[in-house]
Amino acid sequence: MAGTDVTIGGASMLNPWRTETFARGECGVVDDPTKNPAVRAKKQPAIELGGNTQFSGMKQNYRASMDTRARVGLDVNMDTAARQTHVDEYGRIGDSFVNYNIHAKIGYGLKVNEKISLGANVASAYERLAETKTSLAFTADIGGLYNVTPRLNLGASIRNLGNSAEDGTVGGSYEMPALKGLKVFGEVDASPFRAAISGEMPVSSFKVAAGVNYSPANGGIFQFSGGIECRLNGSAYLNYAIQTHDLGLSHRAALTWRFGENGIEGEKSTKGVI
Repeated sequence: MAGTDVTIGGASMLNPWRTETFARGECGVVDDPTKNPAVRAKKQPAIELGGNTQFSGMKQNYRASMDTRARVGLDVNMDTAARQTHVDEYGRIGDSFVNYNIHAKIGYGLKVNEKISLGANVASAYERLAETKTSLAFTADIGGLYNVTPRLNLGASIRNLGNSAEDGTVGGSYEMPALKGLKVFGEVDASPFRAAISGEMPVSSFKVAAGVNYSPANGGIFQFSGGIECRLNGSAYLNYAIQTHDLGLSHRAALTWRFGENGIEGEKSTKGVI
């Protein structure tokens, strides 16, 4: 799952998760609009500019991304892979080149009431291989959020609707009342199966996160991740995340501008609330 792409109709649908989601083992169904479009109903006006690099013996991958999180939002990612070694049908070893891959999502979130939010994304992926091969694919996502209490949130989404790579995710987050600011996340993906658990905690002007996920599709290995967020001023944040991968380490960094109270419009304190 992590560091890989999902192929639909010949084009790869990139994993555009936010850098902080990446640090939490990709747990983001309750707060990342690229995983759950219902999150857009929370009115989180923000712009994220980020990059991703993955180094291994087989592939070098570079990514630039832009994410505008709002009730109506746009996410754009562009990947460039430098070289990938492969073996052809005759057993010969060679190199293939992927020039670029552009993935875009536009979505809308609707707040039904104080507890329930719904949303939808429309996505497209354009891929150019070598100098002659191109591929274009379209898909859609739907999702919902349920705020059980101010501390406990549940989310569910179905991504890549209508395609063979259709995937469903359920999960939630809970802010621990006994531990200062610790928030625990958990998620399960249906196809391919993936289970993940993670946590994040504020420390002074920083926020640290760590997570682990498991999927038989990744060879049955556990992937570990971690990251840190630094608040530069009232609206700007710098994020860095790292995750283990069977082909090496994946790194992500991003600069984010958030708008509204505490970076999230209408965000309220949960102090003293169960």
